[in-house]
Amino acid sequence: MAYQGVILDVDGTLVLSNDAHAQAWIEAFAAFGYEVKFEQVRPLIGMGGDHIIPKFAPGQVKN
Repeated sequence: MAYQGVILDVDGTLVLSNDAHAQAWIEAFAAFGYEVKFEQVRPLIGMGGDHIIPKFAPGQVKN
């Protein structure tokens, strides 16, 4: 069977997933005992974890 086409989604092009990413960060922090609110993390979506983690769990990332 030959494929007639392929659909690729570059994040945010076909499906806007920023809210889902924010929720995933909230759940990940909660799993380690950190309370992070959606309103705190949502504006940071798009930054790497190396920027997000130190904001809510200072001292947990070693340089």
